Formats: sequence, C-alpha cells, structure tokens
Amino acid sequence: MIENIYNKMKEHDFAPFKELKLWIIISPFGGGKESLVQKVIEQFKEKYTVHQVRSEGIKSISYMYDDKRSKLIKQLEASPLLVLVIDNNEERVRNLINPLIKYRKTQGKLTIILSELQRDDFNTFYPDLMKFGLVTQISEDNEYINLKEDVIKKYFS
Repeated sequence: MIENIYNKMKEHDFAPFKELKLWIIISPFGGGKESLVQKVIEQFKEKYTVHQVRSEGIKSISYMYDDKRSKLIKQLEASPLLVLVIDNNEERVRNLINPLIKYRKTQGKLTIILSELQRDDFNTFYPDLMKFGLVTQISEDNEYINLKEDVIKKYFS
C-alpha cells in the first residue's frame, strides 16, 4: 500500500502544484516506513523544500516546545503545503492533521493531504474541507480526489 502511494506520487507531477514551496512529511515510527520517507525526500527535494516531522511523541503541534512550534507554524503559514501522512490509524492521523488544519484554515493557503486512510474515513473527518478543495488525498485504491478548478486558479494563478 505504501509503495503504491509512492509510485503514484512519482508518476504524477502534481501539476499545477509546481508552486509548492514546502512539504511536510509526517511518518509514524516503525514498520519500515522510514525508507519510504527517505525515497520521497530524495525524489522531490530538488523541486520542493522538504521538511519532515516525525509523529512519534508529537500528538499535535500544541505539545511542541514553544520555539520549535513557532518555527513550524511560520513554515506552515509560508506557502502552499503538501502533507504526506503515512499512517492508517484514524486517531493518529486525526491528531496529526487537526492542528495543521487549525493553523492553516485562516491563512488562505492550499493544503493537500495524502494519506493511507480510506476515502470514506477521510470524508467523515473533513467533509467541508473536501468540498471546498482545501484537502485532497490518495485513497487506498489510488484514486485522486480532484481539487476544484477555481480553487487551483485562486492559489496558483
């Protein structure tokens, strides 16, 4: 499953997402996922700034030390953002994504989230954000939920 996501990412150039300045890749510990994260970083670091946040011990941004949190929030506010969450546990994904959305909702920035959660689970979490095209994902069957064209124009014109 994880390899499928990686291969799909490699195939897709994320057009019109060439403007992305920052990726945050959040990986849970264990399960051999670290090597995938390294592959993703290698693959995309020439085109994008890649920033990795490990999920172990960080249930949400609010638990970070102040200086680390403020640095991360500044980065979060700076640019369109792609987050790859390699985790299929609903509660862990929710704990990681909620603070990201909280800090970005008022910033008017495009957020794209790719995760291992199945599409129905994701729609249950964030139906409004999905509707407005602020969040997308690769679901287990590797289908893209497309961002609305007007949203793309707004953020990338």
